[in-house]
Amino acid sequence: MIIFSSSNDKDDEGAAEFQKCISVLADEVGFLSTHRAELLDKYPKLEAANEQLGKELEEKKELVVTLYKKHQLEKQVFLTC
Repeated sequence: MIIFSSSNDKDDEGAAEFQKCISVLADEVGFLSTHRAELLDKYPKLEAANEQLGKELEEKKELVVTLYKKHQLEKQVFLTC
């Protein structure tokens, strides 16, 4: 009986350790699920902001090109006078 009892104690310890690991994994999965949901919520907002910034950048580029061309024309006019 002593051998059986000792084996049973080891099984109980192993089961308790396994349950502890499962609990830790469940906590981590919960955290990751929450974090994933937060990221999925933020992604469309960030994508929209990025798109808006891209449009603004293109407008600024066009403005720079226009101003440069205007400057070149003014320089030509000044040189011909």
